[in-house]
Amino acid sequence: MRERGYGRILNTSSAAGILGAERMSNYGAAKTGLIGFTRVLAAEGAGHNIKVNAIAPIAYTRMLAHAVDGAGRQDDEAAQAILDDLVGQYLQKLDPALVAPVAAFLTHPECPVSGEIYTVGAGHVARFFVGRTKGFYRSGLSVEDVRDHLDEIRDEAGYTVPRGPADEITELFATVMDRPG
Repeated sequence: MRERGYGRILNTSSAAGILGAERMSNYGAAKTGLIGFTRVLAAEGAGHNIKVNAIAPIAYTRMLAHAVDGAGRQDDEAAQAILDDLVGQYLQKLDPALVAPVAAFLTHPECPVSGEIYTVGAGHVARFFVGRTKGFYRSGLSVEDVRDHLDEIRDEAGYTVPRGPADEITELFATVMDRPG
């Protein structure tokens, strides 16, 4: 790809890794690793017209079917029938073919983005991203400072989306240099 000056790579991640899910530590860790892999490859390919992105699809596949079949069954047959009908209506919307347009675009020569993660399912597409809060600064930071300022540290108002480690370090030093300890 470097020699040709062109490439497109699409990795498949999962909300189970991005957001966390019970009893899925092995799967979630692997899928989250693909996010880091995507971001690193995107940085490495940036100067060579190599775009690398990831999708986190939500589709009715064998894996989802197995999870649905493994869910607890109701003792009441009427209640189970209603539940099955509702699940069936919902699952019909999760046609895997509705993931294909996003995959096709992200691997198309005209795709302008790289290093991004998109969730896609039932005809809906959205971007997942990593943000950085303004946080809290004190040059002699203590455990008590973290405890006492946790709400400020976690406050999402005015967050930024660093493009990479250089942006993160720039933001850190801008904060440290602009404020007395």
